[in-house]
Amino acid sequence: MGRRCADVIEVREVRVQAEEVPDQFIWRGRLYLVREVLDSWRERRAWWRDVLAPDAGEVEPARLLAPDALEGRVYRVVASPGRLAGTGVYDLSRSGDRWHLVGLDD
Repeated sequence: MGRRCADVIEVREVRVQAEEVPDQFIWRGRLYLVREVLDSWRERRAWWRDVLAPDAGEVEPARLLAPDALEGRVYRVVASPGRLAGTGVYDLSRSGDRWHLVGLDD
């Protein structure tokens, strides 16, 4: 992977067999079409960064106990911004209902 990042993205998913996988994502205001899912894996995440409530500074016990608080799913995909643009490889991380672009090689 060329560059690492942690940008929040919006992802549209599609069901393939028994799993929901990324089909499209919006990054920096641009729509990317997923051409191929190369791989996926589970990864421990830095849950301690968002365990504290943003305003109160108190620990949210429900988030500590949730399985998604400890692990996320990462999808390595080939995608392009539009039909005619060149492709790149992107790592999309899903944790709970939030998605992040965590790596790219474009």
